[in-house]
Parts: sequence; C-alpha cells; structure tokens
Amino acid sequence: MAYSHDLLINQDTGELDWSFIKRHAVVRAEREFGGCAPPVSYVRDEIRTLQDRAAIMRKRWRDAHGLPDDTIYTTVTAFGVQREGVRRSAF
Repeated sequence: MAYSHDLLINQDTGELDWSFIKRHAVVRAEREFGGCAPPVSYVRDEIRTLQDRAAIMRKRWRDAHGLPDDTIYTTVTAFGVQREGVRRSAF
C-alpha cells in the first residue's frame, strides 16, 4: 500500500478517509516500532498525526473548491456577560 497525501481525504467530497487513515496508521506504527505488533500508543499517535495532516489537506481542498472553512471553533464559557451587581451564576 503506497502512501500519498491525496489518499488522506476523498478527492470528490473533501471528507477524511478514515479507513485509509486507520490502515496506514498501523503500517506507520509497525515501521516506527520495528515489529509487526506495535503497542496501541504507537498506533494512536500515528492516527493523530495522519488526522492532523488530513485536516490540512481538507482545508486546502475546501479553499480550492470555494467552500468556507468549517474547522474554525468558537469557545464558549459557562458564564454570561459579567455585569455590575449581578452574581456570576445569574444569566
């Protein structure tokens, strides 16, 4: 199984190809470990690495096709806007 960055995402839809990512993560973990039965931590690290690369490829694919970036996250706090004389837990 040859590795190519283009295989990390589906080139028609731009979605991550999880089956390829998981299969190739095992191959990369075996190579890193130096044996055919790598620990789960090696495989997990390789999945994270390939997932990060695939996210970059997906962002580039969406930019090339004129689609907005949907990987922008908004942080939400558990508290409302702080006002004078209002307890923090009140909304």
